[in-house]
Amino acid sequence: MAPRQGPDQARRRRVANAISKKWKIERQSKRPRGLVNMGNNCYRHGALQPLLHLPRFVNWIKKHNRGNHWPCHANDPNRVLPSDPLTLQLLEDEISKSKKKKGRNKDDEEDLEYRGCTPCLLKRLMIDYWSDIDIGGQPTFAPNPFPHQHKAILPLHTLAERWYCVNPPGLNDTVELLATQAEQESITRVARLSYMTAQQDSDEFLLRIFDGIQNSYDPHTIHGAARQAEYDSLFHVRTREVHTCDGCDATRSDNVNEMLGIRIIPDANIMDDTVENALSRYFSDPTAISASSSCSCKKYSTQSIRRTIIAAPEYLRVQINLVQQVSEERKDKYGNVKVDKKTGDPIMVVNVVKNTNPISIPDTIDLTAHMDIPATIQNPYPVQYKLVSATYHSGASFNAGHYTAGVTGPALPFRAERAQFFCNDAAITDLPPTDAHPNAITENPMQEDFNATTLYYERITPKSIPMKRS
Repeated sequence: MAPRQGPDQARRRRVANAISKKWKIERQSKRPRGLVNMGNNCYRHGALQPLLHLPRFVNWIKKHNRGNHWPCHANDPNRVLPSDPLTLQLLEDEISKSKKKKGRNKDDEEDLEYRGCTPCLLKRLMIDYWSDIDIGGQPTFAPNPFPHQHKAILPLHTLAERWYCVNPPGLNDTVELLATQAEQESITRVARLSYMTAQQDSDEFLLRIFDGIQNSYDPHTIHGAARQAEYDSLFHVRTREVHTCDGCDATRSDNVNEMLGIRIIPDANIMDDTVENALSRYFSDPTAISASSSCSCKKYSTQSIRRTIIAAPEYLRVQINLVQQVSEERKDKYGNVKVDKKTGDPIMVVNVVKNTNPISIPDTIDLTAHMDIPATIQNPYPVQYKLVSATYHSGASFNAGHYTAGVTGPALPFRAERAQFFCNDAAITDLPPTDAHPNAITENPMQEDFNATTLYYERITPKSIPMKRS
């Protein structure tokens, strides 16, 4: 039988298909479980809820430390406290306060707050999240929300606080003006303590979760390479990026990259952009690279970028970059425009704002035309995806506002469509299909207020490919 996909794509599909896709839910109700927000934790909940509804990913994480399979990595930096003296002292002081509050002696068994193996912490959350513990009563037996201090999620919260125990943006400029080392350390300590529990960007937190997973194995060993291949099969997009001189059509560079999904940039100048159009701009960008005089044609011309996909994953993560830079006139405290004394021109400043123009989200994405398929393959398998989850944000700044999520649950008996839900911290509400949005997660903004920032599409198995039982 003639091949219908490239070797890298075939390998990636084979690895992903070896991971079970079965939803292993112990309780009667298949609804999501809420997560109580005690402050600025919504950015974590907005990132975690979609991950908890990707069954192959959940089953992969649950294989961590099962027997001798995928043990914790001895050199995982998240398993020990940071070596930076100021950060170390700050976290140790917080641990000591916590122990006193809980009535424990400092000599008790080692406390793992602010450190831990990321897959271990995710596994504990996944098992308890879908288990039959803490269930409500009749008639629905819906799961009760996990409080912030619940043992299944608190270690992830404290690990997140450790990740953000760093200098906030702009602090270094302030600290440099202080006269003494003691003053600098005092201000830095207060700023880091505040930043630990401040609102953060949900997608940045998600990347830290993925970094923590990759820190749990050594990809240079046989065992670690197998885990990396599984991780790649779930999330990584292997792309080929070709830069071409617009003056002579010569290829300037041809690079292969592993990307954690695809990042698209909506056009801030139009009100009706679509994910499909933004993807088209990503794959073929004629103006992305500035002019260069180093080409053999000796012409000072721009370069075009063309991207193709060598291997696509089980879950396609599409990050919608809503960050927009806007030039504005600088004004004094009275609202008067400041001008340059020499030229008389207004002084301009660049501010970062959120692009809130709505972008249309499709139910399915077809990437077949963007695949890097060998010329010998005449009838390639389609590479298509269906939207299953999303992270949303309401507010003007990603380090403020509020994060939520939309998720798709498992298929239920006698139901043609999988149920969908809106996860707003502890509150879980149904997302019924409508005529305008048969897939409710395509609504954007969600509930007229929440802009989609991250989309998760699940691979659709071509009907001509037999599925391996798992």
